[in-house]
Amino acid sequence: MSIKAVFSQAKIVLGVANVVTCTDILLNDGDTLSFGAYTLGAMTTPGHTDGCMSYVVDNQIFTGDALLIRSCGRCDFQGGSAEKLFDSTQKIFTLPDETLVYPAHDYGGRRVSSIWEEKQFNEMIGANVDKQTFIHQGQCNGTRFA
Repeated sequence: MSIKAVFSQAKIVLGVANVVTCTDILLNDGDTLSFGAYTLGAMTTPGHTDGCMSYVVDNQIFTGDALLIRSCGRCDFQGGSAEKLFDSTQKIFTLPDETLVYPAHDYGGRRVSSIWEEKQFNEMIGANVDKQTFIHQGQCNGTRFA
């Protein structure tokens, strides 16, 4: 059963790089979408796939598979790129340190982190890992990336 079968007013929102026939709303980087008392800000964060998006609401970011807790998404999927993933995580890291990070999933059962925590403790991208080290350590083949 689809979510639209249960919630008929639900809208499928994706980034423009994710054009699929069932999409109701396509967002570009920097676009906003208001719903109720909230405004969602769209942030393109490619790397896991070419069309990955993250969404900022107040002091929270929903990072999909770009930035995970203490890791990051694999980049051996369609359009994946270690270079783009590094740049995307650096873009996410421009948010205030107190911003809460909610990834799409976490294999360790953790549900929330913060920008500060990921900058300090993320094994793949934190602690001032540079771009070449990031690319070399994971090789984007899924062996080190979550």
